[in-house]
Amino acid sequence: MRTVAVKKNRLPDSPKSSLIKRFRKSAFLIVLFFPALIYYILFKYVPMWGVSIAFYKYSIYKGFAGSKFVGLQHFKVFFNSPDWWQYTKNTFALGIQSCLISFPLTILFALLLNEVRGVRFKKITQTVSYLPHFLSTVVVVSLMQSLCDPTTGAINQIISALGGSPIYFFTEGKWFRPLYEISAVWQGLGWGTIIYLAAISAVDPGLYEAARLDGAGRWRQMWSITLPSILPTVSTMFIMKIGNIMGDSMEKVLLMQHPVTYQYSQTISTYTYNVGMTQNKFDYSTAINLFSNMINLVFLFGANWISKKLTDNSIF
Repeated sequence: MRTVAVKKNRLPDSPKSSLIKRFRKSAFLIVLFFPALIYYILFKYVPMWGVSIAFYKYSIYKGFAGSKFVGLQHFKVFFNSPDWWQYTKNTFALGIQSCLISFPLTILFALLLNEVRGVRFKKITQTVSYLPHFLSTVVVVSLMQSLCDPTTGAINQIISALGGSPIYFFTEGKWFRPLYEISAVWQGLGWGTIIYLAAISAVDPGLYEAARLDGAGRWRQMWSITLPSILPTVSTMFIMKIGNIMGDSMEKVLLMQHPVTYQYSQTISTYTYNVGMTQNKFDYSTAINLFSNMINLVFLFGANWISKKLTDNSIF
C-alpha cells in the first residue's frame, strides 16, 4: 500500500519575524552603514536646530531661553540693506557660469577620455587630471596669484613679450569671475569625470557592435549611444548642480577677493562669514544663510520637476 505524503501549508512569516530575518541577512552591510548614518545624524541633522537662531535676537551667553524672539526681523534688515541684491547677483552669477561651463566640460572630457584607445596614455591623462582636486584651496589661489603677478607672473611676462601691458588680474573686478571659473575647471575637471566614466562602463557593448555593423564611426557611436545611455546620470548630476547654485566656494572667494573687487567678488557666503565671524552677529548671518539655502531648495525642486517632465528622470 502506497503512502501519500501530505504537504503541510506553511504559514506566512509575521512582519516582525520577516524583518528580523532580513536584518540578520544584511547585518554586515548594516554595520558598515552605521558610521555614515551616525555622521549624518550628528553633523547634518542635529545642527539643523541652529537654524532657529535666525528668528531670535540671539545671545550665546543667554541661549534660546534668554534670547528674544524677533521673527523675520533679520530678514527685513538684510533685504533693506543697499547691497543685498549685489551679493545675491554675484553668488548667482558664479553658480550660473559653473552650470554653463564646468558642468558640460566635465561631460565632454569624460566622453573624449572614453574614446582614447591607448591604455597607457589614458591612465596618465586620468591621473594628471585628478591631481589638482587634491590640492587645497589655499595652494590653488597661491598658484594663481604667482602666475598672475603683474611683474613676475608667467602670464604677464608672456603678455609683455607680445607687446602688451601687464594686467592686474586680482585688483580688477572684471577678471574675478573668469579666474574663479578657470581655476574651478582646472581643479575639478578630472575628478568630475569619475561618475560619468563609471556610467559609460555600464553601457551594453552589444550596442556598439550593432552600430559598427551598421557603419557608424566612433563619433557617431559617442553621440548616438554613449551620450543617450548616460543621460539619466547627467540629469541627476545636473539637478544636484542646480540645487547648489548658491553654494559657491567660500574659501576660494574669500582668498581671491580684494577690497577694490567687492562689487564682483562679495557673495552671500563671504558676507555671511564676515558678519558672523568678525561682527559676532550669529543670528543675522544665520538668517542670510537660510535665505541662500531656500533659494537652493527652490531651484532644486524646479530642476527636478523640469527634468521629470522632459526626460522622465528625477531624484525624487
